[in-house]
Amino acid sequence: TVNGADDAAGLTNSGDHNGMRLLLVSMEFADPIFSGNGVYARSIAKSLVDLGCAVKVICGVPEGEDHSSKVRIMSLEGIEIHAIPLSKWYRLDMDSDWKSFSEQAPRLSDMAQAFQPHAILGVDWSGMLAATKLSVPTAVPIYLSFRVYYASTGLTDHPEAIEFYKDAERKAIAQSRVSLGLTKQDVHLMEKLYDGQFKAAVLLPPLRREILHIATAPDASAPKREFLVCCVRLAREKNALLFADVVVELAPFLVQQGIRPLLCGAAADGEYAAKVKARLQQAAVEVRVVDSFLGPPQLAEIYKSAVLNFHPCHYDAYGMTVVEAAAFGVPSVLNVGGSVGASELLPAPTHSFEVDMALPAAEIATALQKVLLDSDIRQDIGAAAKVKSLSWTEEANAKQLMAVIRPELPSHL
Repeated sequence: TVNGADDAAGLTNSGDHNGMRLLLVSMEFADPIFSGNGVYARSIAKSLVDLGCAVKVICGVPEGEDHSSKVRIMSLEGIEIHAIPLSKWYRLDMDSDWKSFSEQAPRLSDMAQAFQPHAILGVDWSGMLAATKLSVPTAVPIYLSFRVYYASTGLTDHPEAIEFYKDAERKAIAQSRVSLGLTKQDVHLMEKLYDGQFKAAVLLPPLRREILHIATAPDASAPKREFLVCCVRLAREKNALLFADVVVELAPFLVQQGIRPLLCGAAADGEYAAKVKARLQQAAVEVRVVDSFLGPPQLAEIYKSAVLNFHPCHYDAYGMTVVEAAAFGVPSVLNVGGSVGASELLPAPTHSFEVDMALPAAEIATALQKVLLDSDIRQDIGAAAKVKSLSWTEEANAKQLMAVIRPELPSHL
């Protein structure tokens, strides 16, 4: 069972954090980032520095590339980065270079011991595994679960994959003082996995500051709202193929309404990405595809021109793009049952729409058609979602994280 699993909103900041030393271990952090993991890891590091903490990061970089260029931008923000070259990039699952990340971590033990961190934050099971190799027994280990892998559709097609993730995530929980999930659902999934008591807390990811600044800045332009967008990595666990199937079904209606489908997301799985693109080519409507990881300015331009965001995942630990779309008043269509973490911040029917993503594409298309025809309800839900999205900032998130870490430290700190 889980002890101390509190809502993030129920935690409070415990004061001055100057002098606090924190070491973050995350496979994805340096450029080129390719998923929400990298976005959130950077967000946490920058926000902790802003609170007065000293932060160092151990992360991966693509093997054979100029490491200095990958870390320079973050180093300028007061975050010292120590890079581990990896032979595989664009993956964080069991087919990533997680083993090399862990095996190379001990060479950074001297740095970690000299830094004397009060806490080590391990992102996902891969980060926790590497963190345990650093030999810093005085540091409090904190497990930051950005995704519960054993429950992720698309990552667990084979029984051996499920067992691999269950074992890896059990060890991460066992090795940590506190385990943080992105949502209540993820904490519940960890509770089901772990046979024993452990401390856990919920920490909802914030709207990153770059998006917040763009969304709240005065903007005289009023671009035409014309896109039905889907912003997910082109990977099986994100179920991007469903968007293509729905677009094929919706094509005549979209042409009639002057709505253009737009798919944006890095091609994490080349074979799967090709399948998605091939299916989109069968649609009798012009489809725009952006298969690279987009920065905040590029994403903002897309959201400013969107009428609706379709998030096809059966399960998503959070779904950062859902909250970022909301910052620009764009409501999202999510899977039913709270299986997308962002629905805890933006619940249906008041702040999002929901549909059963297991239904046939034709039935999902019919549901989308009704939403697209009702501009009043879209605007109302989009406006409510925008207020909620803009309210949960990086600063608030970092203070909540420190409120979790502080009680685990010796009382004199």
